[in-house]
Amino acid sequence: MYGNMCKSRQTNDKNHETSNFKYSIIIPTYNSKHTIVKLLDSIFATKGHEHFEIIVVDDASTDQTYKVVKTYPVRIIVSSKNMGSAHARNTGAFAAQSPYLIFFDADVVIKPDTLERLTKRIEEKNENYVFMGIYDENPVKINFISQYKALLDSYHWRNIKTKAVTSFEPRCAIMKKSLFEKSGGFDDTIVGADVEDYELGYRLLDINAKLIVDPEIKVYHHFPMSVKHLISTLFNRTKSWIQLFSSRKKFDNVGSTIESALACGISGLSSFLLPAIGFETSATLAFLLMFSLFWVIFSDFFLHAFYEKGICFGVKVIFFHYFICIVIFWGAVKGISRRLCQCMINMWQPIRQF
Repeated sequence: MYGNMCKSRQTNDKNHETSNFKYSIIIPTYNSKHTIVKLLDSIFATKGHEHFEIIVVDDASTDQTYKVVKTYPVRIIVSSKNMGSAHARNTGAFAAQSPYLIFFDADVVIKPDTLERLTKRIEEKNENYVFMGIYDENPVKINFISQYKALLDSYHWRNIKTKAVTSFEPRCAIMKKSLFEKSGGFDDTIVGADVEDYELGYRLLDINAKLIVDPEIKVYHHFPMSVKHLISTLFNRTKSWIQLFSSRKKFDNVGSTIESALACGISGLSSFLLPAIGFETSATLAFLLMFSLFWVIFSDFFLHAFYEKGICFGVKVIFFHYFICIVIFWGAVKGISRRLCQCMINMWQPIRQF
């Protein structure tokens, strides 16, 4: 799965003269000069950081990311052109000198105990196990959008019924390098920050790996601060996830669950009734029924928002989450439409050749 590595240059190998590292930290970055500083500062503030190989893969950034990173005693690999986060992670992982890989996204900030908790878990059970942390529900920067997303993500992962999950989360994860190599690494034909994490997770499951989430392992995250950014991310990821679902034909047990899909479907369909509310009794009643079903599915999350952030915030969360579910619905529609078009083209080509 790991394609040809693009031409790259490696610098800052001051603390990499030997290969006596047990753990390698892999950080892909692209135009992340403002966030990666906080991540690197948090790593170097951690006790025992000198025992970790730190590899930053700059995916041909056009800002001052390289200039900022080279001031730290880390190993920097610079891609000659932008290839996407999947390729960047592969580049760092396959270049790592240690038997264990730790993945962090460039927009997280680790806690003082994050590395200790990750390494402790992998040392307890390291054969075919992948351990992952979660986002803290307090974002690095605070506004309604970032608080909403942080609260939603934290709630999803803290309240899972099983610690064994079906999706890989490279924002904060650890695994054996041999397991990563056995899986084939990330699919580097997936360009950008898309669904390469889901795709790798499914292949890890295919080789009998165990994907375990430990809610006690946390990192802070720079969540989207604007509605536009959040909409774009969710729409595009949903569109791409549909392509994976069409092949796998299974929902995940966290996040992309059948319950969430049902709620998004209800939200999307009910939105067609919005213009008729107050004018058509049947349409109004139908909308209220569908919105009630939407509430029931996400009631635990909404009550959690009320409890954690207060009534005003909780009410805003209900209506904003309804809007977000509509966005996801249309992302799914776009993904399904694209999949159907591909199927029709594949069916038509043999007929044309005949």
